[in-house]
Amino acid sequence: MLNHVQHDEAGDRLPSLATLAKGAAMTQPAPETIRTPKTRIACDGTGDGLANAALGHPRVWLEIDPDEGFADCGYCDRRFILTGGVADHG
Repeated sequence: MLNHVQHDEAGDRLPSLATLAKGAAMTQPAPETIRTPKTRIACDGTGDGLANAALGHPRVWLEIDPDEGFADCGYCDRRFILTGGVADHG
């Protein structure tokens, strides 16, 4: 595969789309945040279980590291925050 590097009018190299997307993902807040007292939680992408199952994703189990205080779902980007943990600000 050929890598194409783009440059601006001054000839300076522009960042790739992947680099821009990675930076945006790191700075944007999670689309939905759920506070939970449990360190092991399941996410299927639905709001209230089976009622919205057609709109969800495969169920995944996430483990919240107490040192970080949160876990993000790799499918829907939901952030689960451990209640009273280091990431719980409200």
